[in-house]
Amino acid sequence: MIAPTAEAALVGYDFNGTIDSGSLLGESYSGSFAYDNASLTNSGLESINLSSLTFNFLSTSFDLTHAEFTPTADFLDGLFLGVSYAVSAFAPEFALVSSSGLPGDAPYLAYQSLSGDAGFGSFNIAAVPLPASAWLFASGLGWMVSARRRKVAERR
Repeated sequence: MIAPTAEAALVGYDFNGTIDSGSLLGESYSGSFAYDNASLTNSGLESINLSSLTFNFLSTSFDLTHAEFTPTADFLDGLFLGVSYAVSAFAPEFALVSSSGLPGDAPYLAYQSLSGDAGFGSFNIAAVPLPASAWLFASGLGWMVSARRRKVAERR
């Protein structure tokens, strides 16, 4: 589980995983997603609509437009549980499922083929760091604001 930062901002994650069971055993998948955490209250069960999502599975790319329902980032008392995302217009149908928040529970991928074969996959989620150029820009902007305030204060 990953705890997001307290500041409102666009938060991004990369993920990758491998199918652990069923006929697709060993197949890998990967992707990324982002959401704006401005509305996150860190209280109770919350779902925030994703602002972007890319998902690569079985040599096919998916995004927000392929979703069966509005994809969300899910939280319990501010703790990131995972992503809810499902695609039924593909064989096999699949879904990314958030953890329940209970100890030992983790987000996973579930799939089911037209023939009824089903399986699961585990995956790793990692926060995408803010690029160094953004930090430099923010610190330079902060320096410029402080210098301007000093000049205004000196004139008074």
